[in-house]
Amino acid sequence: MTNRGKKKYSYPQLAGTGRRRDHGSDVQPQSVSLDMHKRRRAMVLARDLFKECNVMRWAVDFHCLNTTSFGFRPMSDDQGFNAALQEFYDYFNETCDIAGRYRFEELWDVWEHRRVLDGDVLVVMLDDGRLQTIQSNWIVEDSSDVNCVQGLYLDPYGKTTGYHVERQTTRGQRVCYNIPAKYADFIAYYDYEVDAYRGVSPLLSSLTGYQDLDEILVDMYSKIKLESRLGLAIKSKKSELGYRPTELAQPATAGGGEVVGTVDANGNVVTGRRRQQLKMDEMVNILRLGANDELSNFMQTSPSTTFQQFFLMAVQAVLKPLGIPLTIYQENLSNYYCSRAAYGLYQNYIKDIVYGNWQRYTKYFRWRLAVADRNGEFKLPRGMLASQVPFAFMPEIHSVLDEDREAKGDQMQIRMGFSTPQKMAAKRGESYYDNIRDTAKAIAYATEHGVPVDGLTETGGDPSQRMLNRYNAIGIAIRGGFLTASSEIEAMVRDELQLPPMTPEVARAWEATGSVRQPITLKTDESAAIADALDIEERNDDTAENQ
Repeated sequence: MTNRGKKKYSYPQLAGTGRRRDHGSDVQPQSVSLDMHKRRRAMVLARDLFKECNVMRWAVDFHCLNTTSFGFRPMSDDQGFNAALQEFYDYFNETCDIAGRYRFEELWDVWEHRRVLDGDVLVVMLDDGRLQTIQSNWIVEDSSDVNCVQGLYLDPYGKTTGYHVERQTTRGQRVCYNIPAKYADFIAYYDYEVDAYRGVSPLLSSLTGYQDLDEILVDMYSKIKLESRLGLAIKSKKSELGYRPTELAQPATAGGGEVVGTVDANGNVVTGRRRQQLKMDEMVNILRLGANDELSNFMQTSPSTTFQQFFLMAVQAVLKPLGIPLTIYQENLSNYYCSRAAYGLYQNYIKDIVYGNWQRYTKYFRWRLAVADRNGEFKLPRGMLASQVPFAFMPEIHSVLDEDREAKGDQMQIRMGFSTPQKMAAKRGESYYDNIRDTAKAIAYATEHGVPVDGLTETGGDPSQRMLNRYNAIGIAIRGGFLTASSEIEAMVRDELQLPPMTPEVARAWEATGSVRQPITLKTDESAAIADALDIEERNDDTAENQ
């Protein structure tokens, strides 16, 4: 191979020359490249930016809202058991936190926030059925054990067997204890590395971007404030003495303003004039300018269009690690269809996260049911295990862009068999069965008091529209072959519409086909029979007249 060929296949991007930084050739495990010191620095920076940068706070809150919103639904056929299960879940929801600070559904949001900002969080399942949350910074290395890597005890195969936790009490004392892995759940975002034992925040690659955004906004606000305070400038030309006068503030005199004099070389006041003052609390300010004074306006058009475009590009870049489209952050950049498509892409991005959270919450409640059955707090039916209790955590949606369009789309999915009314109600945070029961109560109450409920009862709504819908349904059934057209149906329709009764010719046509009619696609023979029947009758009538 020639030198030219070698250069062609020599991967110059790995040379580390020019503007490309040389990353070296030493491949290190994550526990070394992101040691505890660097991990704490990243943790502190992420927490500070979450409090200071409004773009980052919105992005993290939006992500957590869409990945941790679930509705609990008992799924048993026994409504009495469903009511008891719902009551116990409400009790667990209020009492699950050992610190008594958060409800179970609020802890979902706390755990997701912590692993997004810190990389991981530890949840301990206590023997009494409560949960304890341990933040990432409390999990530290045990210097006395060589098998402890960044606070995690590992077996020879790299499996976690326990956690080393060090906490500081309210009196400043440091307490260390070990937690077996079978009693805890380690929630983390792993960086797709086999030797990654601790989680890595998905925001790690965008922390500098958020920091730049925060600084850019602060500088822009400062510039706008300065320009708003210094909107006008009064410039004075050179005086008759040949040099620019030196302003010297003197005590105020009658007429308002400050006395300003021009001084000579000995410091004596030669001439005097008054410096104009703007009173910002007044609507109109009148400036009295001298013959040699000029008034200029240096208000800039900031932020400029170029700056706004650059800012949106920077926001788009920092939102990518969480998969959030820019059109969700800036709503006026898109219409309904594009926003719906963008949100659909975002849902595909987070579907694995949502599924993992769903599994985790289901596991916690089944564990709590087992503890309650053991302690006598909630007795399961005979022969039923906690893993067999029928319930579900249904994901809830928070992006109904157009209520009417979303409802029509849900109705179409139900008709095509892609979903069920129960699922559609659950994703909106409602119970289908509760809605049906409440609707039945509303109908009964309205009927009792003689009040029509539009769309829910036969007495409500437009009667002509109901009749039209009924006849449309009959026509569709006849054309589809599910219902046979007959002389009885025609008589019924004529009676309901208050039309004249059937004429003798119509009656003869029905008799020719046996008082039934076939669908329109099979009418060839039937039409011939009707024509023959009517023609025979007409010929008989003509013969009688001639005789």
